Amino acid sequence: KYFLLVNSFDFGGEIFYHLRYFNGTFYGVGKSLKNVTISDWDYLDGAGDSAPIQRNTLYGYGLICRASGATVTDFIVENFNYAGPEEGNDAYVARNLFMGGIIGYSVGANTILNCHTVGIMDSSNVTYTVNSYKPRGGIVGSHYASGNTNPLIIYRCSSQYESVARYTVARNSMSGGIIGECYASYLYIYDCVAKLKDTDICTLNTNITCGGIMALAEASKKIVIE
Repeated sequence: KYFLLVNSFDFGGEIFYHLRYFNGTFYGVGKSLKNVTISDWDYLDGAGDSAPIQRNTLYGYGLICRASGATVTDFIVENFNYAGPEEGNDAYVARNLFMGGIIGYSVGANTILNCHTVGIMDSSNVTYTVNSYKPRGGIVGSHYASGNTNPLIIYRCSSQYESVARYTVARNSMSGGIIGECYASYLYIYDCVAKLKDTDICTLNTNITCGGIMALAEASKKIVIE
């Protein structure tokens, strides 16, 4: 399906429910979403005031938690504030928490064009205790498409954000200006710019990986950054 953002919206003082999963085309046409605050990571399973509220268990956290086959273009996420999330009871959910300014977890082919984010990812209210992968990125948290050639394309995007997290584990804090992690995938980043401030509160020797564009590439098929 196709979606068009015809007005800018200010969510200051409002509850904002993220999109749990998206595989359509979203045209922002230069509009903005302002003061998006997300802290509990519940989502509305349906439409209208009577829609039941469900807990997100997709490992991705962001304006769009998980995307596959999606195109997102031409909009601004201004002054976002993403908190948490807490480690889940499920072992995989506890280990893998992917947070992005627009998309938390990119699976398969996705395209992001001319999008811009400004904000903070602040998990100082949570202490992460599980040896884990918790990548963060100003546009995308993590891209994973193992076993196929589906790429993530990010073109003319920018991000300015601060990442704050608290750890008692011995590894894997990752923050990237545009994307946190690319695993076993194809990634193309063109004409992007980012400014990142990373603050990690660690009680053990945590492996802290930061990058102006990307923090970590692991077993990736092809990566182009120009």
